[in-house]
Amino acid sequence: MRRPTIRTFSSRTVVLLATAIAMAFLVMGLVYYRLVSNTFLDNQALELRDTAHDVSDTYVEFLSEGNKSVAAPFFIQYLRSTARSTGSIIWVVDLSGVIQYSTDMPGDVAARMNKLYDGSYRLPTTYRFSNGYDGADRQVFGDFYGLFADTGRKWLTVEVPVRAQFGGMLGEIQIHHAYTDPFYSQQFPIGTLVTAAVTAFGASLLFGWIMSRAITRPIREMTDLAWRVTIGDYSVRFPRRRGRGRKGKRKVRLGGTAGLLPPDDLTHLADTMDSMVEKLDRTEQDRREFIANLSHDLRTPLTSIKGFIEAMLDGTVTEERRRSTLGIVKNETLRMESLVSAMADSAAVQTGRQPLNEVEFDVNERIRLAIVGLQPQVQEKRLNIETDLYDQEDDGILEVQGDVAAIDRVLYNLLSNAVKFTPSGGTLAVRTRRSVRTRLAEIVVEDDGPGIPEDERPYVFDRFYKGDPSRGSSGTGLGLHICRTLLAAHGQGIEVDESPQGGARFRFHLRLP
Repeated sequence: MRRPTIRTFSSRTVVLLATAIAMAFLVMGLVYYRLVSNTFLDNQALELRDTAHDVSDTYVEFLSEGNKSVAAPFFIQYLRSTARSTGSIIWVVDLSGVIQYSTDMPGDVAARMNKLYDGSYRLPTTYRFSNGYDGADRQVFGDFYGLFADTGRKWLTVEVPVRAQFGGMLGEIQIHHAYTDPFYSQQFPIGTLVTAAVTAFGASLLFGWIMSRAITRPIREMTDLAWRVTIGDYSVRFPRRRGRGRKGKRKVRLGGTAGLLPPDDLTHLADTMDSMVEKLDRTEQDRREFIANLSHDLRTPLTSIKGFIEAMLDGTVTEERRRSTLGIVKNETLRMESLVSAMADSAAVQTGRQPLNEVEFDVNERIRLAIVGLQPQVQEKRLNIETDLYDQEDDGILEVQGDVAAIDRVLYNLLSNAVKFTPSGGTLAVRTRRSVRTRLAEIVVEDDGPGIPEDERPYVFDRFYKGDPSRGSSGTGLGLHICRTLLAAHGQGIEVDESPQGGARFRFHLRLP
């Protein structure tokens, strides 16, 4: 059987982790970009505002000069030098909006202004301080209300007032700076940032890959185990602790973490699968033993029947012994019929081909009839039977709801097992109780036989399970399995533990009407 090729859980985990890391880096990058841009813009605006105030103070000093024609070239040179050092355009605007001095005038911008007869430009009211000016500086980021819209760039504009020495406002200074994204600035270490981001992403991805391999290793081992189980290898076990498994079974370590990690979903899954594989292994062993026992149980009566028939045919059996010989053949035939019927009943119960016919009946009466039916075996072993049956109204009746034939089968199987394993002269007991709170009747069957070892109790209801052969277990291994299946069809379970006398105690419930 070829194992199918599947996409590993680890690779999917790495892809998801890489996507999550990439998204985290993207979000962090956008946030970082926003913070750096805002900080860069604020710092640049602060520098331009300080420069504008310096220009304003210099302009006031220039206006106070007596001979402006001599001072004008020096002032213009100052403006140009300042504009070059800041990479900006500087305008000196008077109260009427006329640009008295300008270091540059882009053509697209000039087209939006009024050109005067002397070649100067007048700024519309929209682009300068209004009459309601409150005396504060102003900064605008963008296209300065559309004035620089045709330049195709964003501009940072700072406006500061020009105040006279003795009060009043003489005009304003406008500095327009073409904004450059800090990430494209030569001063910004974009290469270093990209290198650091790629390195961090690669390191995170490598760490995530290592962690995903470590985390998914138990899952891969579970997959390997499940595959080995599908091809019939029941010898492996998931570890509950370090060391050997029960009965020397070889254990598989879960990623080297067995016995180190606290219980979690993976360890619980491992324990569940371990229990499942153990049950499959035990069922397989029981099936093989059952087939071997069944072959022996069928071969023995068939051999006897064949021998007796051959003896009668060749005349070895006399007429006087013919009747007793036929009786033996009949008994062997009934023995085979009982064995085959048990197998058929087990299959019918397991597949649900026997529908329940639930009615109200007296379970105490069914117990008494079952005990009467086992009287020959009870008398042969001189057993004592103790009954403590619930009696509410001194009429000996305990009404329950269920299928009479199915419950008879359960009672007979439990009582016959108790008779079989109780030593000669021993005691078996049957007790019934009624609970008004739970609306259930409890039926208990116990004996003082050898009991059932604690490590075998979880398996006694499995099909074909017959316990340790050294304790004299016999039969088909189907009786208790049929009991559990019939009670499950009634919506009830069955439990087994140790009785106070040291034997086995079986307990089950039935619904009250």
